[in-house]
Amino acid sequence: FLHGALHLYVVDGEVRKRVWNSTGELIVDQVRQALESKEFPLIVSEGDAVKKEARIESSSYLTWAHEHFERAEGPLFIYGSSLSPEDEHLWRAIVENPGFSRVFVGIHGDPDSESAQEIMFRSRKLAKRRSMLKLKKRYKHFPDLRVSYFDSDSAGVWTPSEDTLAP
Repeated sequence: FLHGALHLYVVDGEVRKRVWNSTGELIVDQVRQALESKEFPLIVSEGDAVKKEARIESSSYLTWAHEHFERAEGPLFIYGSSLSPEDEHLWRAIVENPGFSRVFVGIHGDPDSESAQEIMFRSRKLAKRRSMLKLKKRYKHFPDLRVSYFDSDSAGVWTPSEDTLAP
């Protein structure tokens, strides 16, 4: 979880997570109770890229997650992101990571809509930035960054299957 998550929290400097399978209590209810007790999730959800990076650097877990992302390999699927400038630190990590050569970007709704076209424009900029980076001697061995799109509704992320439902 590169920006944390609602089910992650810190107690005495240690990251813990809320789970339903050991408590039988819905995570959303656990988060609600925690917020009422002034216990806040480990999450980065606001601010520009600089502020987000500072928050990430203030957490050993978030730093660890980001460092692993910078070294990840294989195809990358981007789901639920507008590729906005506020996440520049993530886009830079993608461009500068030779382990990513294929990026699949989820498009929600009509691909001809203004918002979808903006996401496609921004994702093409990632590929162009990789090409520009490769002009530097140090990065010339990097593979091209190929970008493809998929219908994010087809991923079924919010549609539970029989094997993921609680008993």
